[in-house]
Amino acid sequence: IDLNEALRTSHTDGIVVLHRGQIVCEWYTHGLTPDAPHLIFSVSKSVAGTLGGILADRGILDPDAPVTRYIPEMKGSVYGDGCTVRHLLDMSVGIRFDEDYMDPHGDATNYRRATGWEQPDPSVPPTHLRQYLQTLRPDGTPHGHTFHYVSTNTDVLGWVYERACGLSYAKI
Repeated sequence: IDLNEALRTSHTDGIVVLHRGQIVCEWYTHGLTPDAPHLIFSVSKSVAGTLGGILADRGILDPDAPVTRYIPEMKGSVYGDGCTVRHLLDMSVGIRFDEDYMDPHGDATNYRRATGWEQPDPSVPPTHLRQYLQTLRPDGTPHGHTFHYVSTNTDVLGWVYERACGLSYAKI
């Protein structure tokens, strides 16, 4: 099949191809435009992992350090009990978190509420993301033993990077 067919059948919302700094192909659908922001979800995990490698290589970040070296506020959460930066990078945090996006009272909904992606629920006290991250608890699995792909780990990584660099994540 040709590129247009591949993009259409793969449910791609948009693509931009650069060659030597120049746009050589642009394609958008499903309401996406060149000026519209698009959620990147799992792409952010790849970017965060790459950035962690760069920071470690420059001696700014110690992957084997406990998360609490950078974020003491995480003491008492799943991220404060022997959890290292490497556990975040490897997605091997022993966290109790179910990304069931259909459960209106589940972890994923509470997470989305804390990020501002979900409408506030008047029956639930308001929170913000960093406050919410501090409430997450272990699932009984030791850190480093089980792969568990969880979005909150990437949010904690961003916070670790900010503390390590003294800059906002967007400026690192």
